[in-house]
Amino acid sequence: MGGRRREGRLAGVFRGARGRVELVGVEIEVGVVDPRTGVSRPYAGERGVAALLELIARRWPGTAVVEEGSILGFRRDDGAEIMLESGCALEYGSPPAVGLVALVRRVRADLADLAALAHELDLALLSGALLPYDPSGHRTWAPKPQIPLMLDFFRAEFGTRSTGWAAMSRILSVQTTLDYTDTADRDAKHRTANLVSPLVAALFVNSPVWEGALTERLSHRLHVWAGVDARRTGYLPHALGDPLDLDKFLDAITGLAPIFRKIAGKAAPVPPGRSFRYFLDHGYGDGSYPTEEDWTALLSTLWPFVRLRRTLELRVADGPGHADWPAIPALWTGLLYDEASRAEAADLMRDTGRAELDALTAAVAEAGPAASFGGTPLRTRCADLVRIAKEGLARQVVQGLEDERALAFLEPVEAVAATGVPPAARLAEAWPARYAHDPATYVADHRYR
Repeated sequence: MGGRRREGRLAGVFRGARGRVELVGVEIEVGVVDPRTGVSRPYAGERGVAALLELIARRWPGTAVVEEGSILGFRRDDGAEIMLESGCALEYGSPPAVGLVALVRRVRADLADLAALAHELDLALLSGALLPYDPSGHRTWAPKPQIPLMLDFFRAEFGTRSTGWAAMSRILSVQTTLDYTDTADRDAKHRTANLVSPLVAALFVNSPVWEGALTERLSHRLHVWAGVDARRTGYLPHALGDPLDLDKFLDAITGLAPIFRKIAGKAAPVPPGRSFRYFLDHGYGDGSYPTEEDWTALLSTLWPFVRLRRTLELRVADGPGHADWPAIPALWTGLLYDEASRAEAADLMRDTGRAELDALTAAVAEAGPAASFGGTPLRTRCADLVRIAKEGLARQVVQGLEDERALAFLEPVEAVAATGVPPAARLAEAWPARYAHDPATYVADHRYR
């Protein structure tokens, strides 16, 4: 990038592809666990995650992702990806699809195939929002050079208070990827998605268990994210702008310290205590300056609930059970791909600032839709949000943009809106008698198949 800031090149990643058709994709994180103990499996070994990736590479058409002799993922010829997460979970990334029904059909078939391959190795692919049976001290790290650099950063910045290690190794989610067609469309979708993220989180809370025991909260996953690094997670500065002030947005991001840089494609340490902006202006001290690969590396160490790139990646929801994941892309598609729904959804949270969103999300982690907002239970606004999404999706059906069968994907969140009972409450009720001492039953009930 040279020795001076080049805002145009930095901002290019936030500009998308003008006029792009509004496609939908998902990224589904799955735990790779022993089917009897529910404990996550290590990378190496006869029943390790590397063995599963190697089996996938033999059975699917495409290309294995290999770095320094270690298999880290697989790219199928049609664009689907299986990538190794830091803690040896796997992330399935779908090819973008025209419409929810086509997406769900393809992803369900792929997940069933992946689950069958895992079964051949006596492994299970676990749905949900975290790995509930991993005991204290259990770590299964992938062979990626950035992992020790990230762990060192969290320890140096936050000491024993840091939950960065847990975010890297214990939690799971289902993320939705949506398009924007121009700058104005980007800004409206980005702002609305940030504003309603606490409501979406409340509908999907699903992680009341940690290290084999019930906690006092409904989303331990959100609690983990809150302890990582407030500068990099949750709601980023200036994310509520419509229009988005891209200069201020970039200033906030480049003001962060990079956790690692890339040298010859490999993660490497960075001189500590300096911002990315400093390195843009002054270099790393060895005659080199940040590259586009370094900029991408910095962006990869931001984990907001709404991740803006050339698409919008929507990340707030806890991972649901294996049958209910289509509710997440269906909800977001109904909310953001219909202009009237987008405006009405944003109006539900009008005049809500970043600090209020942070506080509300923390309350949602504890109480889900029973959290209080403005003196009333959040459940009422959650119900309004589901109605708005369904109406938006129905209008897309009328316009020929969606198949009518997509409306059924919203049934899990319609049930939460009607009863006020989120998935975490059902899991907490079942835990003592059914799952606390029987991980095999939990895995059987929650594995992809």
